[in-house]
Amino acid sequence: LDRGGLKVLRPENVEELYSWSVHIGYISQGDVICRETMTIDAAIVKCTSLPECKGFCFRGGLTEDSVEVVFKSKWDLVPEGRGWLSYQRVARDCEDPEDGSFQAEIISQRRVQEEQGRARREAEEARALRRRRREEARCEVERVAADRRRDREAEAKREEQRRQRPDYGLPTENFDVGDECEVLNGAVVRRAEELDSPQFRMLPNKSVVEVLEVGSGPSGRRLRVRDRYGREGWVSVTSVGGEPLLRVVRRGMRADALAVVPRRQEEVKFCIEVDMQEAPFYLEKLQERLEKEG
Repeated sequence: LDRGGLKVLRPENVEELYSWSVHIGYISQGDVICRETMTIDAAIVKCTSLPECKGFCFRGGLTEDSVEVVFKSKWDLVPEGRGWLSYQRVARDCEDPEDGSFQAEIISQRRVQEEQGRARREAEEARALRRRRREEARCEVERVAADRRRDREAEAKREEQRRQRPDYGLPTENFDVGDECEVLNGAVVRRAEELDSPQFRMLPNKSVVEVLEVGSGPSGRRLRVRDRYGREGWVSVTSVGGEPLLRVVRRGMRADALAVVPRRQEEVKFCIEVDMQEAPFYLEKLQERLEKEG
């Protein structure tokens, strides 16, 4: 027999009623006719003489030595059985002369091995992906925990700083020099920190001012602020009834970050035309500017 390049010698006295295909693997358990130790040629003769025999298998490769042969009344190949060879008996009248069963079996085994290798690689990649995701999740948990610790420490530090402020517990404790604040419900601007000092203008709602100084008076509600035109004055952060008048919108701005006083007389003239009550303020600032410039 010549199957896929493997040449099997047939005994000369065996009638060629059957052909034999050689496969890698063993016939599954059960349906054992008998077990005998003999050569492969003798096993072919033996299997031919047993009408119910469908094939036989043995451990090892092609050899002229005697091996333990298991004869089976069924053909059910287990291809995973490496180290085994199985012979299948096929009637001559059923044989396809173009059949390359052994070669096809080898190709099939290689495909099975490739599929198994691919499955192992995919399983390893899946395990690596799970490990990587677990590591990323652990790092994320540690990062969140570290952020929370930093937030708690920062909050504790801010609380300690508030406790050390002279106005701790007063409405101005949440305001610092350089903060940018939004006017909520209108605010009266006065010349000095005292509540009975002259009033010279009103801050409209949603206007933005910068904190220049935190008052030290007994009310604990006064701030010196400057608007976007450079006009300064004292305002209250809350009303007498406790209603908020200012809200911090940005922390820690520099004292000179807002716009400076208008430098041209035309700008002052325009402001006077818009609001005659503010004319003295602009004229005073203009006079200071002119004196500085000589």
